Amino acid sequence: GKERLIATLGAGDFFGETGLLEGRSVRAASVFATAPLEVLAIDRKVFNEVASVHNSSALSTSMRERAEARQRARLLKVFENMSVSLSQRRRFGKGAVVYQQGSPAQLFYIVNEGELEMSVNKPDGGSVRVKTLRPGDHLGYDAIFSEVHDTTVTCLSEVELTEVTKEV
Repeated sequence: GKERLIATLGAGDFFGETGLLEGRSVRAASVFATAPLEVLAIDRKVFNEVASVHNSSALSTSMRERAEARQRARLLKVFENMSVSLSQRRRFGKGAVVYQQGSPAQLFYIVNEGELEMSVNKPDGGSVRVKTLRPGDHLGYDAIFSEVHDTTVTCLSEVELTEVTKEV
């Protein structure tokens, strides 16, 4: 696919949290250094401990707030690059599957109403909940950065989503 600049990072910034927050095992974007730098790598276990909503430490709170702000900024940058209209709204009933892991990724979504469960399939056929999505959350990054979904998203209630097409 075509390379797009999503963000320029500086001292104190971080990246890779989207994959960890969404339970991804494959990166959806590449990061390139434009100058010599030092980075601190945090594995999934440590990240989940630090970023847990059950951890009320100042570091945890700051990390969650910065990750959410970064995601919003990235989302806006992607929309600027795509010149999309956010007028496409779609309703789903409780229990409906928005998309399944491994299915073609064609739409990016913003949650307007309701709650959804994001999960990943286990090799034994079961699934593991990655996170619960609520109004203001977004899902389906695979439609922008990849070809197939790496998670399954199911409606926990009646849901309204804004759909954004992959077409630029």
